[in-house]
Amino acid sequence: VSLALAMTSAGASGDALAHIENTFGFPAQGMLHDLMAESTGALLAMNHDAVNVGQEGEVEAQKVNVVNSLWPQAGLELQAPFLDEMSLSYDTGVYPVDYAGATEAARLAINGWVSDQTNDLISQLIPAGILNPDTQLTLVNAVYLKAPWASPFMVEATSDGFFYGRSTSGPVERT
Repeated sequence: VSLALAMTSAGASGDALAHIENTFGFPAQGMLHDLMAESTGALLAMNHDAVNVGQEGEVEAQKVNVVNSLWPQAGLELQAPFLDEMSLSYDTGVYPVDYAGATEAARLAINGWVSDQTNDLISQLIPAGILNPDTQLTLVNAVYLKAPWASPFMVEATSDGFFYGRSTSGPVERT
């Protein structure tokens, strides 16, 4: 979430930028984008194939993918400094779409891209009705992670029961 908000802050100025930085405790813009690029690089460096670690046996492969994209209304001119920052710090692709004339096609294109980037785990990032002909830009950030648990989930340690959330309407049975 902080990565997407950092990307958003790169396109903000004045009070909007100050509110984003203050709310999320972001450092100054140059430092923020450098830190985000560095942290993304560290995540991507965690990718590895299955490895044999001697007496402990084989460790499963680990796959991390962090992808970003901008989906502007076709013909919308984005400012060069913003696009440069998106490319340099976030490796962001730009995919113009026609929200005004083909809103549903734009939604399907974005969802298809996200699905491809997440090995089909996220197929409907944007539900119907979210975009409209007035939409000018959609900023997308997707993170895909496939990794073994440090402490594997033990099915035998679970049971059916009631889940108590913050709602005052009472328990909800989850099985």
